[in-house]
Amino acid sequence: MMTEQELIKAIRGHKLVGVGSCSVIDECYSDSELWEKFGPEAGCNTIDEAIKKAVGREDLFIEQHLEHRFGDDDDRELQMRDEWEAMKQAAGWEHDK
Repeated sequence: MMTEQELIKAIRGHKLVGVGSCSVIDECYSDSELWEKFGPEAGCNTIDEAIKKAVGREDLFIEQHLEHRFGDDDDRELQMRDEWEAMKQAAGWEHDK
């Protein structure tokens, strides 16, 4: 079982969603929100489960932006998605991880 401080440290230190990543998790979530959204009450009992859910949340954020773009091939939303996918690939992230 993880503690609140362990979860916060793990998410804040993760290269995809942590400090400096410019992800929604990094920019918008307080420490207490991390525990609320990615802790045991949210169905995450391990650090790995919490990280997977946090990365999934960022995936959904990117997807939502794609749904509201103008449709041009050079839309900023497409660039965001491509940059995010490149970051995940560089980090060795696997969808089924």
